[in-house]
Amino acid sequence: MSALLVSRFISGLVGLGAIVVVLALPMLPLQDPWQLSGALFALFITFASLAIWFCVRGDSAAHRRAFLWSTGSAVGLGVLGFIALYIASPLVWPEIPFAIPVFSLLAGALGFVVGAFVGPIKLLISPR
Repeated sequence: MSALLVSRFISGLVGLGAIVVVLALPMLPLQDPWQLSGALFALFITFASLAIWFCVRGDSAAHRRAFLWSTGSAVGLGVLGFIALYIASPLVWPEIPFAIPVFSLLAGALGFVVGAFVGPIKLLISPR
C-alpha cells in the first residue's frame, strides 16, 4: 500500500467516526434511541462505506462516476421511500399513531441502503 492510500484510508476512518458521532448524538436524549436499530445501523454503515470508498478510490474517473451514481440513487430512493410511506402510513395503518415517523424513517433508511448498491453494480457491469 502506498502512503497516499494509507492516508486516504485513515482519513476515511476518521470521517466515519465523525459521521457516526454526529448522527448518533441527537438520538441520545430519546428513551429508546435504537428502536430502528437495524435500519439505522445499515444506514450508518452504508454512509461510512461510501465515504471510505470515495477516500480510497476517488482518484479514478470510473469510481467517481460510480460513486455519484451510488450517492444520487441512494438519496433519491431514501427520499422517495420516506415520502411514500409518510403518505401511505396513515392510510395503511390508521390505528397506529406512531406508524408515520417509524415506518417513514425505516423506509428512508432502507431506500438509502438499496440505492447505494447502484454504483458498485454499474462499476462491475460496465466495460473496462
